[in-house]
Amino acid sequence: MDKSFCWSDAWLLLAVSCSRIGSLSSILTTGDGINKAIFTADEVNGGLARLSGARLISFFGKRVRVTQLGSEVVNHQSLNDLSLYAQIEPIAKLLNEIEIQDTLDMDAPKYTQAN
Repeated sequence: MDKSFCWSDAWLLLAVSCSRIGSLSSILTTGDGINKAIFTADEVNGGLARLSGARLISFFGKRVRVTQLGSEVVNHQSLNDLSLYAQIEPIAKLLNEIEIQDTLDMDAPKYTQAN
């Protein structure tokens, strides 16, 4: 597993945080609303692996939820008064201060372009 975060990981974490349902389809729709773009399968699957490896998200069946640590990142005081899109870059910088562990939750939902 790649041991460094990508810009799209910040976008994905924000989309998970803003998604009320937590399903992959809800997260993809939320991400599109934030960035006016669609995640690729590699961005989703790699991002879920890195974010879960850093304990920023967790999985409950086919649902994805932000953990306490993930909430602290997306609710960081430096993000106040920024639009959702403008929050991606500062979140990416915050992610680079967090270590990605070697473990991965094998229960993570997998995204394919057909989902």
